[in-house]
Amino acid sequence: MRTQILAAMLLILAPVSAWPQEANHPKPAIPEEVVRMWSARAYADLLIQAYEKGWRYPQVQVENGFKRHFEEMKLQLIAQGYQIVAEDAGDKPHAGPAATEL
Repeated sequence: MRTQILAAMLLILAPVSAWPQEANHPKPAIPEEVVRMWSARAYADLLIQAYEKGWRYPQVQVENGFKRHFEEMKLQLIAQGYQIVAEDAGDKPHAGPAATEL
């Protein structure tokens, strides 16, 4: 199942990787939140498979697994030539002045 997920991700990313890679052309960028979503879906699929086999994990281990899977997926995409772009604080909607004052 993991290979199917990775194959689907590669199919999704294939058009991005077809962009010309000139010396002054930046690496194809993927928003970090998109990578986080892909990772969460893939890891959830792995947990479902484990659950169906009767395996159970403590909550803290599942949370650490989500974090680890996300970091590993980021490293794999970077190794493939993608740039992971973090969301800027300025891109987030503001709740008003009270939210920024402490």
